[in-house]
Amino acid sequence: MNLGVPELLIILVIVVLLFGASRISGVASALGGSIKAFKTAVKEMMRPLSIRLRRSRRSSTSSSRARHF
Repeated sequence: MNLGVPELLIILVIVVLLFGASRISGVASALGGSIKAFKTAVKEMMRPLSIRLRRSRRSSTSSSRARHF
């Protein structure tokens, strides 16, 4: 089932009529804030992992260089 532009516009008009523009903007604003908080949390969780990955890469490249000499 593919939704084209006309179908999406009809759905948008129905949503605006049912909920009103002000309520939709409030929901969109809350959704945007939630997405921003989620991205921040993911970055904070990934930071220790990326630090460990960088350290392990440095140690493996330094040990591989020592083997070649």
